[in-house]
Amino acid sequence: MSVKKYGVFIAYSAVVDLRREGLGRHLAAFVRGAAGRDDIRLVLAYPWWLQGALESLFEEEGISFSSFEALNTKKNPILLSCYNFLRRWKKRRRKEEGRHSKLFDLFNRMRSKSLRGLVSARGITGFVCYGGACCLIFGLPALGYFVKNVLCGMKFFRKNRLLSFVKNKFFLSHEELKKDRLVSHLYSMMEEGELSKLVDLVNSRDDVQAWYCPTSFWPHFNNVQKPKLTCLPDVVLSDFPIKFAELNSRFPISYDRVKTTLLGGEHFVTYSEYVKWHTLVGKFAHSPEKVHVIRHGASVLNEYLTVDAGENSLAATESFSRSLMLSALKKSPLKYGREFQNPDVEFLFYASQFRPNKNIYTLLQAFRLLLRSHYRQIKLVLTGTTEALPELDELIRNLELENDVLCLHGLTTQELAACYNKAQLSVNPTLFEGGFPFTFTESLSVGTPVVMSRIPVVTECITDATLDNVMLFDPYDSVDMANRILWALDNREALFEMQEPLYKNMIQRSWKHVVTDHFEVLDQIGIERC
Repeated sequence: MSVKKYGVFIAYSAVVDLRREGLGRHLAAFVRGAAGRDDIRLVLAYPWWLQGALESLFEEEGISFSSFEALNTKKNPILLSCYNFLRRWKKRRRKEEGRHSKLFDLFNRMRSKSLRGLVSARGITGFVCYGGACCLIFGLPALGYFVKNVLCGMKFFRKNRLLSFVKNKFFLSHEELKKDRLVSHLYSMMEEGELSKLVDLVNSRDDVQAWYCPTSFWPHFNNVQKPKLTCLPDVVLSDFPIKFAELNSRFPISYDRVKTTLLGGEHFVTYSEYVKWHTLVGKFAHSPEKVHVIRHGASVLNEYLTVDAGENSLAATESFSRSLMLSALKKSPLKYGREFQNPDVEFLFYASQFRPNKNIYTLLQAFRLLLRSHYRQIKLVLTGTTEALPELDELIRNLELENDVLCLHGLTTQELAACYNKAQLSVNPTLFEGGFPFTFTESLSVGTPVVMSRIPVVTECITDATLDNVMLFDPYDSVDMANRILWALDNREALFEMQEPLYKNMIQRSWKHVVTDHFEVLDQIGIERC
């Protein structure tokens, strides 16, 4: 049997954690779908800085590196190694109340041991050794303080522009480091050079029939000489430009990259008819024949919770889910969340990063109505970090929801499944998505019903008027959202039964079907090129 080779071009940034990104999970599902094919061999092309991120992603998703061929740049630039070192140095854990950092604990243990050795030394050798250790241990902090606060403040250092420049860069905070213009400029130059090398490697592979790019953020993909297919999940940057610009000074650069990719691309794939016609055909004037709609495969999570224990399987699965929920609660950045030890508490669940289009603000307003106007005893569990939307912290405080909203960031796939399973209801209030949200099949796969926003990519798939009325709400109206949540909580089993036929229909489409559809398009554009 002849084996066809298709390539996947990946160029995520050096600091991304693919396990926590929707596109990372999409990539994993795509690779897993291809791994089961005997007639297909995937070639993943990526810069070396993604090696660790890919290994972590595939390990968590149970995918072997031997299931595909890796094509990468082999080494990282020295500049990137320096940047990563500085970034890790800046990103120290904040001291939690009543606890010290591991480094400080180690310092204390070494100090105590040296002092005990000094005062109990009976011989001159031991006395000298322990005395020297004490001088070193007590002298290092003093030296550090002297260098940073005394020497660096001297007139010579203040007037010497180079030394002053180095000092200022070195003592930037982690957040300032990410936003620093010089650091960003140097990083962009480094990225430009590495991706150009990656494109050269891709163009040297004559045995690969066609290439696929899973997102539109990498205009370098346009330089691939083989037949190529670019995926456009969405152009959410253009739909919410002001808010994204406020959050990220690199917004104009990101949008320009997307725009360049779309204007220079040949063939595209989207997850919905709406993105095809509204964005690629309507905004960028691409021919409809060049745009292919390939819907997601179903994302299900029940396999991550199921425990095979014979007659006791149900009880074992429930116990496993509770233990995972307790593990997830410990990932709260707040002491209240970490000390919350009731995995059986009733809560609403929204699994999403915090971005402007995710509509967290309206969800919080609706949630407050549930608590204050309808007197519901329930929590809200989110999976984002307020560092992404700093004003959320203030909003949560202003709404007096500090003890009602739990943010659990960095969940494993098993912990995510447990949160879905233990929730009374899953809620997805998003204002815009590129395809039908994964929330629906993920939640129902572990037995929890869902309410969602009434947006175009959702109404494309939910054509039953009755189901539309009971599970969809206006995402801009907090009262409508709250009313829909209330009805779902009071009619939980009935809603699940109504949603189950649609769920069973959706899970018929696996990621193998998705991969097959992509390969058919890649074959088609390869024939057209010939």
